[in-house]
Amino acid sequence: MQLNTKLSKKNKFSISTHSTIKHSRKDSKKSKKYTKTISNKVNKYNTSTMHISHRTQNISLGNQIVNCYIKSKSIENTEQNLKNLIINNIDNEKFNKYEKDLIPFNKDIQGNSGAIVGYLKSDPKTVLKIQYYDKKSSKPNYDLFFKTNTCLQINNKINEILTNTILNNLDLLNIFTKIQLDKIKPYILELKDSGFSDKGVYILLPLVGFEYKISSQSSKYVSNLTDIILLNHKVLLDKAISTNNFSIIELYDEYLSIMLNKYFEILYLLQDKLEYINTDLKLNNIFVSRKINKTPKFKKLKSYGFDIDFQLIISDLEKSIYKINNIKTLTIPNNPLKIKVADKLGYGLIYHIRYQCISDFETLCPKLKTLDYDILFMIINLLVMLHRNNSFPKMKNHLKKTLQLIQKTLKLNNNELEIFLKIINNNIFTKDVNVQYYLNLLISEICKKL
Repeated sequence: MQLNTKLSKKNKFSISTHSTIKHSRKDSKKSKKYTKTISNKVNKYNTSTMHISHRTQNISLGNQIVNCYIKSKSIENTEQNLKNLIINNIDNEKFNKYEKDLIPFNKDIQGNSGAIVGYLKSDPKTVLKIQYYDKKSSKPNYDLFFKTNTCLQINNKINEILTNTILNNLDLLNIFTKIQLDKIKPYILELKDSGFSDKGVYILLPLVGFEYKISSQSSKYVSNLTDIILLNHKVLLDKAISTNNFSIIELYDEYLSIMLNKYFEILYLLQDKLEYINTDLKLNNIFVSRKINKTPKFKKLKSYGFDIDFQLIISDLEKSIYKINNIKTLTIPNNPLKIKVADKLGYGLIYHIRYQCISDFETLCPKLKTLDYDILFMIINLLVMLHRNNSFPKMKNHLKKTLQLIQKTLKLNNNELEIFLKIINNNIFTKDVNVQYYLNLLISEICKKL
């Protein structure tokens, strides 16, 4: 595969500019205050130049990845082109620089995948996620990262870069209208940079989330929908129930149904064009960013204390499935034995979607479509969360618009909706549990009873 030679020239320009300005600053005989001002400007300039360089690289990488699919004549051809792309884009020096620049987040907010996530010491508003290959080998065997059958299966570390890059370059696929692209864009995190090395892979994304004030004396940085629901929404809903303030719950119901419907529309648009399924859409994998909600009717919610000034993001993409040019891509299972155990214990339905080229999910769960899985998983997670402290039964009659949306989205009749809600009502947890395991058990139960 032909490499893009213009990129390296742009990087050289960026480095030489930095060197010239730094030299002039060193020779300056002005006051310390002036020197500090220049230093701040230099840092700002270099950060900006670096990000422009990153964006140029990702446009180039986006073109290469998309071309691997749209110009391919077979799955085998796509696999070989992607292997070549990775090998041709290996940059160990750049990976090592980012590795040294990483300040990891606290262990309690690191995920379960083994990735190391943190921010850049040189740019705290940029998040770096590093995923290492098997540390026992000095150089990876890229043949083991790919598997072809009736679909293309890829190592999840590689898949995260591919999925992020594709979602950042949907315009290159020529299957979305401009209106559709504009609609999707706010829900996708901008990929600042990504790359491959012999040690592992990395992606750079904007810092998501915001500081949430819990009280006059304490605050917490929130980054996902779980944080918002448990720290703010659930607390205020329980307060409204205890004071019989059901008008607030009904107003929240309207807000929630609108927020969910907008997010579902984006998911369905991606599903329609790419057969996209995230396969891991629990609420703590749905990131949030600040966005002011200007809807006049919801001012009352704000005055009551509800934080509704945020935007939902489609995120955590490493286990995603998508289809381009009739080539379905999904991930290789890390532990086949775990899948067999999950099937025997009744929570393995997700693996029939995530790891099967031709999924038998609809045979096992005939009432639902495979593409409904993400939305079903998200809905159950939300309702179970609202059910903490056994408050959902009192709230249920005042969430009519949200329940109507759920019924319409999952195509349930009135009787099926009652069965669905009864299953939620009979399952309650008051502390953290293994969400993936617990919610998939509920989905299995729902599939059997609907």
